[in-house]
Amino acid sequence: MQFPLPPPVFTGTPESILQESQHLIDQARSVQDSIATTITPDTAAFANTLLPIAHEQNERLYGRHMLEFYQNVSTDDKVREASRKAEKQFSELETELGMREDVSRLVKAVYDRNEDLDEECRRLLERQMLEYKRNGLHLGEEDRKRLQQISKELGDVKAQFEKNLSEEKGSVDFTKEELDGLPDDVFAGLESDGEGQYHLSFRPAHTSAVLGHVKIAGTRRKVYIGNVTKCNENVPLLEKAFILRDEAARLLGYSNHAEYRLEDKMEKSPQKINDFLEDVRLKLVPKGRVAIERLKQLKTEGLTARGEGNDGKFYLWDQSYYSRILVQRDYAVDHEKLAEYFPLDWVIERMLEIFAELMGMAFHQIPTGRGSENEELVWHGDVRMFAVYDDFEEGEVHKDFLGYLYMDVHPRAGKRPGLCDLSIHPGYINPSTSTRTHHPSTCLITNFPKSPTSKPTLLTHSDLWQLFHELGHGIHDLVSKTRFACFHGPETAQDFCEAPSQMLEKFCWTREVLQVLGRYWGSLSDEHRQAWQGEHPGEDIPSETIPADLIEGLLQSQTANRALFWLQSLHIAIFDMTIHQPKSHEQARNINTTKLWNALKSAILGIDAPEGDEGGHGQAIFGHLFSGYDAGFYSCLSSQVYACDMFASKFSADPLKREEGMRWRREVLEKGGSRDEMEGMRVFLGREVGSEAFGAWLGV
Repeated sequence: MQFPLPPPVFTGTPESILQESQHLIDQARSVQDSIATTITPDTAAFANTLLPIAHEQNERLYGRHMLEFYQNVSTDDKVREASRKAEKQFSELETELGMREDVSRLVKAVYDRNEDLDEECRRLLERQMLEYKRNGLHLGEEDRKRLQQISKELGDVKAQFEKNLSEEKGSVDFTKEELDGLPDDVFAGLESDGEGQYHLSFRPAHTSAVLGHVKIAGTRRKVYIGNVTKCNENVPLLEKAFILRDEAARLLGYSNHAEYRLEDKMEKSPQKINDFLEDVRLKLVPKGRVAIERLKQLKTEGLTARGEGNDGKFYLWDQSYYSRILVQRDYAVDHEKLAEYFPLDWVIERMLEIFAELMGMAFHQIPTGRGSENEELVWHGDVRMFAVYDDFEEGEVHKDFLGYLYMDVHPRAGKRPGLCDLSIHPGYINPSTSTRTHHPSTCLITNFPKSPTSKPTLLTHSDLWQLFHELGHGIHDLVSKTRFACFHGPETAQDFCEAPSQMLEKFCWTREVLQVLGRYWGSLSDEHRQAWQGEHPGEDIPSETIPADLIEGLLQSQTANRALFWLQSLHIAIFDMTIHQPKSHEQARNINTTKLWNALKSAILGIDAPEGDEGGHGQAIFGHLFSGYDAGFYSCLSSQVYACDMFASKFSADPLKREEGMRWRREVLEKGGSRDEMEGMRVFLGREVGSEAFGAWLGV
């Protein structure tokens, strides 16, 4: 098969990964050495100082993303370990380059020269100046050495924390009776010891299925406690990390790590973030308490009907179960039946069709199965690969190549858990020629269980909108057109980068999109029809399309448990801001994160929790605190302000309107971080961003 451009080849070994990372590191040092020895403050200009640095950084990021990607997907633990080591080396290099006084003097000279630069070049220059400040070039030698040591220690802590999460192998055993209510397709995928015991892991797909469906409260309790008490070795790692972060921030002259982190965000004031979170808390907590009372009453009615005892409490392992029952009772939405209309492969095909139509794209799948000529183009036989093109008319049809999209959908040992989208290669335009010389590659990672039978893997509605969210990051990656890789795609201000994906989530709450995505699994093919008839002998197969009343019930139910859902995010955001805003370094050293996590959870959610060690340490399994969201998780809430306004203003009436989709692509997605994010939204909306849609969405 002919490819528009050579795709990545995933044949990295532990040795080649470390050799390539060292080559990129050596090249970075060489470029900066050359600049420092050939340029003087009098001759320094953007073209001879910043541009060579940008060229080198483009090439380094292009290679670095690939080398660090292996730790998330490789089946070889030595490859994953080499990938983590390479990530640490790159992190240490960034600290080293950020402390070069010789190069920083030249960049300062360029800044002072105040050349007439376009917006992207100006942003690059300002970003570089800020990085020198944040790396401590204004400090004395001893303090700079300490900052470098802190950076190295933080890299070690991050690598160990993430390794513990990705390689966690805990499980708990149950009998079939103890798993009463577990969806059949999930149960069919469980391993058994052959003696009536079934092994259930703490992967999100398993824990969410148990907590949402299993009737036995004791089973739900055991799974909940097992999940929040795993990875206890991560607790001291997290506490070491935020103590080190606090020390570094104070060395640099900031009051705390939150003040340091927000300096390069859209909202730069920690107090304003605290005020925003407090405002959301005051509005959401009362609604959450009302929701809990409804669920508590539902629990009481159910226990009474079954003649079971009731201690009058509503526990954390009750929430998902009774939330599902409430939606089913009050809105006639049976999520298990609804999932039968969302077979995984069908949904992926239709989802790509929606993005193609909305934003002028074309996705062509490349055969990569075992034994195919393209086998080495993927890292596992389950991975799907697509070549992505422009496909829209503007006087003529454009067929420009955009990049490669990968989908790694099923779980396996050593693979990153949960759902996310990861860049394999960032794209960039040659700053000298304005042509796109390097195209992006991006990967959607999910962990939907592979069906052990001819029945396809089925997605819940929650799976559906999360899939839209994560693929939204991938689309942002593919359509972005920036000269500098550091601004490519989702590389925007952190408190904006979630907004495009959060907006796409809302498409899954529209009739038009649900009708496109839905197809009853038994009607997909003759083989599937026979499989369905084998499970339901003598019955008539349900309608091929989602019944209108099921869609209406789902749409009416969307606000039913929204307050409780977002109170969970609020809990994490307040915890994150609290640990990163101690009044003194001594206070940072004395924070008990487990006590704080559980106390905030109880106060904000208002749901009964187990006491003592069984209360767990949920902070130990929250990887966002090491993936760039430290003092930044608030953005999952604040970016909803932008997402709600964009959707309500431009897509709510017609979510598949191509004209608006193309404008959104050009004005918001293509620019990446190369333009002020607020300006991009102003251009797209035709006005300033408002918060009314956010308030309506929260129901406050």
